[in-house]
Amino acid sequence: MAASFGRRLAIFGGLFLLIGLPILWIMFLRELEFHGKPIPYYGPKYLNDKGDTVYHQVGSFEFTDQHGKKITEKDFDSCIYIANIFFASCPDVCPKMNSNLRIIANAFKDNPRIKFISHTVDPDSDSIPVLKSYADKHDADNLKWYFVRASKAETYSVAVDDYLLGVKDDKASNFMHSDRLVLVDRNKHIRGIFNGTAGQLENNKAIDAVKALIFEEREQSRHK
Repeated sequence: MAASFGRRLAIFGGLFLLIGLPILWIMFLRELEFHGKPIPYYGPKYLNDKGDTVYHQVGSFEFTDQHGKKITEKDFDSCIYIANIFFASCPDVCPKMNSNLRIIANAFKDNPRIKFISHTVDPDSDSIPVLKSYADKHDADNLKWYFVRASKAETYSVAVDDYLLGVKDDKASNFMHSDRLVLVDRNKHIRGIFNGTAGQLENNKAIDAVKALIFEEREQSRHK
């Protein structure tokens, strides 16, 4: 019996070396990647009068969310957030994109300073009740994930000028939209643009980038 137990132990040990150690090593490398690798800034930049580099920032906006509440850029002060544009009747790209965004949101469900905002490009059809139903369908946390509406012009302006999205003309739906997820840091800088329909590998990249920004913020606070 002791010999049999020893064989089983040896088998389990071998499996751990073959499977467990590589997984732990990959996890370790990912930790090193987002802790040690700077997260880039997106968009135009310039030098101010003091010679400091000033990066592109998301400007002011005002939308209405799925509960009829006004949402502005101030609701994201000192927060990291991910933004995207969609419309509720979109048959393929948007459901996949928001399902992936839900996976990312679940990774930070216990952090109140990680938020999400989804802007509809179809305000005529996407009323507040429609947005509420859509948010419920994606199990959105009402305090962290806002599904918002404004005029098409306002939404396109935010998408193109603030989020730096190259929106596409979808002739089948007669709407312009994008499949990208935009990562914004606590200072309103764009720090990442991810493919919202690419699957778990891209989700992991977005999750790691958020973790990197959390780490960056802690480091900056520690050195003040």
